[in-house]
This record gives sequence, C-alpha cells and structure tokens, in this order.
Amino acid sequence: MFGAAAPADLTPTALIGDTGAAAAAFQAAALLSYAEDHAAEAAGRIGVITSVDRTGTVGCALLGLR
Repeated sequence: MFGAAAPADLTPTALIGDTGAAAAAFQAAALLSYAEDHAAEAAGRIGVITSVDRTGTVGCALLGLR
C-alpha cells in the first residue's frame, strides 16, 4: 500500500499537550512542516490528518504533497 516509503508518525501531542478542537490544525501544521523539511521524500505522497473530539465528531483530510 505504501510502496517503498514507510509512513511517518507525526504526533505532536508530546510537544503541545491535549489541544482538543485545535488538534487537526496542529496536525496539518506538523504535516506541512514535515513535507517542507523532507521535500524529496514527501513529493507525490498523500498526507492523512484525522481528528475526533469528545462528543464523537470525526474528521479526516487527505492532502496531496508536492
């Protein structure tokens, strides 16, 4: 499924704590920062952002990286 490249776990929780509703925004920032710092590895890959809040609302975003 991932080809030769292994998925990278970019969990910022250890750095910023429980951010609740803002978690998805921090995940997006972490993903884009990773893509910028590892441009050759990230080019052409898909980034996945998932989030769930305390009430059970779930969200998911797929971002194409260039």
